[in-house]
Amino acid sequence: MEAPKDSTSVFDLTAMKKIIEEKNTAFAKAFVSGDSASMVNHYTVDGKIFPPNSEAVIGHAAIGPLISEYLKFGIKEFRDETTALYGNEDNLIEEGNFFMGDGKGKTIDKGKYIGIWKKIDGEWKVYSNMFNSSLPPASGK
Repeated sequence: MEAPKDSTSVFDLTAMKKIIEEKNTAFAKAFVSGDSASMVNHYTVDGKIFPPNSEAVIGHAAIGPLISEYLKFGIKEFRDETTALYGNEDNLIEEGNFFMGDGKGKTIDKGKYIGIWKKIDGEWKVYSNMFNSSLPPASGK
């Protein structure tokens, strides 16, 4: 009699990093093209954004207007880089850096972020995201 095969699957964090990077690339393309609907759908329905100098924004209905405000900044270049990823088959925590530019060589902002991803109906989406700038604050003069 043959021993039963192990039916447990091994969670592949390297493969997950590739998936998250692909999702982030799609988000960046949506950002520079002004596709707010795709940007909102990057988040879970109850997703949360914790922007700097502001209250938390929770749920698609609140995330949409926030994204519309960000799209007014004239960002033509957006990149992010995942620097760490850990978690399991249900939740991932991502750490990284971002860059936003005007497409003509001027940096609009750059900084760092932490995102919590959840697998919802087989698809990875951002559940919670916090970010802040690495640039010095603008002077009030």
